[in-house]
Amino acid sequence: MDKKNLWGLRMSAPKLYPIYVDWIYAKFGEEQAITCNASFVHDGIASILGTDSPEAPGYPLGVDIIWCSLLEKKWYMAEIDFSKKDLEWVKNLMAKGYEGYDNTSWEEKSIVRRPYDKFNVCCLPGGEIRIYFSGSRRTVCMDTVFRGEETHEMDDVIIHGTRSNRSESSQYWKDVSEFYDENLYEGKYQKSLEELKAMDSSFYEIIKNYREKRGVIPFGLWTDYYQRYDYKIHVAFENEKETVPQLENAYFSNGERYSRKMLVNPGSIILSPSPIRRMDIYWLVKDRYYFCNLFFNEEETFSLFKKAFGEHKGEEATLSVNVSKYNNYLEVYLKFRDSSYKFEKVEANISTAIGLHGSKDYIYSNCDYSHKNEFVGF
Repeated sequence: MDKKNLWGLRMSAPKLYPIYVDWIYAKFGEEQAITCNASFVHDGIASILGTDSPEAPGYPLGVDIIWCSLLEKKWYMAEIDFSKKDLEWVKNLMAKGYEGYDNTSWEEKSIVRRPYDKFNVCCLPGGEIRIYFSGSRRTVCMDTVFRGEETHEMDDVIIHGTRSNRSESSQYWKDVSEFYDENLYEGKYQKSLEELKAMDSSFYEIIKNYREKRGVIPFGLWTDYYQRYDYKIHVAFENEKETVPQLENAYFSNGERYSRKMLVNPGSIILSPSPIRRMDIYWLVKDRYYFCNLFFNEEETFSLFKKAFGEHKGEEATLSVNVSKYNNYLEVYLKFRDSSYKFEKVEANISTAIGLHGSKDYIYSNCDYSHKNEFVGF
């Protein structure tokens, strides 16, 4: 079996909008399929945490899935077979891979061809499905939107237990509503937020948000997350002569991301990305390394992108991160040929160290060396 063409299945969902996956198979080859160990999933859009699967050869042809959108209290079913156009996109993507770098050596200057070896099925509220392909430090999203249909087939099945403990001779819940109640801590399973926090429950933030929003789900939110724009990222250093850019990690609102070593694979970016969500930047001045983390404000970012590109239709932009001469201050702009738009709510931390692994000292923070900016639908 060709190791370069192996891939595994993953599941993902937004952190505050969990799903329960009862049944999933990714199809490949001649009537073959693999599944994964996903059950309750809420690690974030395109996350590969918490699920695992066997590896399959070739490329995926589609996916069959039954899942519950817990906050909606709805079950969905989808039987997806990729279209000819989608299959061509998948084949080309997996055949080419991407330009990566050696993760074990900072000094290595050679491009390493990396495979997309994870096929990720992300379920969003409303039955929407987005498909991702990931490799080491890189994730891309298929633009085709898939949708599941609401189903009640699980209503009489789930009462006999979840996939891992189901038994026809046992009944865990009197009906599907009680299944929802237990997982959302409602009805006879009601718990206070204080109790959930004391339990160190992974659902604490989920239930807190659910109750604060009175169960209302912002279905239109994810439209903004997946909107693509014509822009590229550029980090500009005022002390350009002495500065050697090292690493740039960019994370976007639709779950895509890239990582590029500026001296190895500078061209390994995402073309026409969705709005920026977070960035990590490393650079070197003489023997001193600088480490910068940027966290963008959701409301400001979407508002600024809509306004800027609405006023500059058809134009390409640059997301410019401008680092000061002494490396202890920065500003961020979305720049067009004849105008620019400044980000006012980006939270930033900059630290420095002698040598790559030296003890770090913070030299700048506008958020008390932490950050509060989060994209609530991610």
